[in-house]
Amino acid sequence: YTNVQSILVKKEDYNPNIIKHLKAKRIDSYEPIELMSYYKSRVDYGDVTSSFTSVFESVANKYFKVEKNFTLVSENIEKVEAKGITLNLKLFQQEIIVDTKLEGKSFDELEGEVSGEAFAKLSIAGNDLQVMFEQAIKDNLRSFRNVKRSVAPVKTALYNWFKKYLGSKQWPEEIMLIQKTFLQGSNRAILETILADSIETYRLVKEKEVQRKVQESEQIYQYELPAELFYNEHTDEKLDYDNYAFTPLYLPVDRSEPEKRFEELLNSKSDKITWWWKNGENKRDFFGIKYEYEGKIFTFYPDYLVQLEDGRLGILETKDVGDRDGKTYTKAKAEALQHFINTNSRKGLFGGIAIQRNGRWHINSQSIYDWSKNEHGSWDDWEDLVL
Repeated sequence: YTNVQSILVKKEDYNPNIIKHLKAKRIDSYEPIELMSYYKSRVDYGDVTSSFTSVFESVANKYFKVEKNFTLVSENIEKVEAKGITLNLKLFQQEIIVDTKLEGKSFDELEGEVSGEAFAKLSIAGNDLQVMFEQAIKDNLRSFRNVKRSVAPVKTALYNWFKKYLGSKQWPEEIMLIQKTFLQGSNRAILETILADSIETYRLVKEKEVQRKVQESEQIYQYELPAELFYNEHTDEKLDYDNYAFTPLYLPVDRSEPEKRFEELLNSKSDKITWWWKNGENKRDFFGIKYEYEGKIFTFYPDYLVQLEDGRLGILETKDVGDRDGKTYTKAKAEALQHFINTNSRKGLFGGIAIQRNGRWHINSQSIYDWSKNEHGSWDDWEDLVL
């Protein structure tokens, strides 16, 4: 029995880990393309990691002139207080108790006398304190956009420093008192400055860490279309186009409008095309090209591979005529693609950025991709796409 008035059942939203059970097989007429593909595991989530602990320790110790000999707790406390940090634990304990509206002068006096309701109030006060503490961390993460993954490592770094150099392990309610110490008026300004400086210092450390992990995860291998691929009816749609490389033909439902229009072009040129294929991304199953942008390494997954009857193999990336990334990511991808083609020994390889303009498809195969010309009305770098 239920008193629920009505139940609304909704289709599950897209999940990248959704089960794919619809199988498509590569066509029997497929012949090896022998392209070298690039793949790297994802190593950068835009977050602060455990390596931040040593950076914060170094920056904080330098500021307070604290010795690395962490057995000198009393001397360290004197140095920290000399720099303006208040470490009045009794005061902080009493402030937490006052915030909960409990009677008593210290945590010790509450032992054995605190009711369940009082403990609940104390717990709520602790939760509020943690929210404020975490917000202070979030406010200082700067270029690290993955807040959810970053907060915990930063908290750990702070807790470890207090424990290692100020002996907080001996404090009652250690975590609450560290948070209270950090957030106390004059303390907060000093400690947030140290935290911000540590985050900025860590940015360079993280960049080197990512570069090392990228190099460790890089794979370059001879690529062929997989023998079979799997799809899901919620994320992919079944279509009826000619000469697709897999049968049956499934394509992602969230394809862009330029991609859909390009597929119509491919279908209309079926007499010139042996097979064509919509590439995927972020897996070894798909064809990738290495490129760099702003000092970072990425994998470019071109939209389409097109095998023509005349033996040519096209690697094509579709864009809208108003591409907003023309001077940034698209430029980096376009130039990486031309470098790949020009340094590849495979005969008949061609490709570039493909754009439909005034009803006709054009391709840019220039080694230097200059989108600013397009913005000024010049399309001299573009040729008709001939399939």
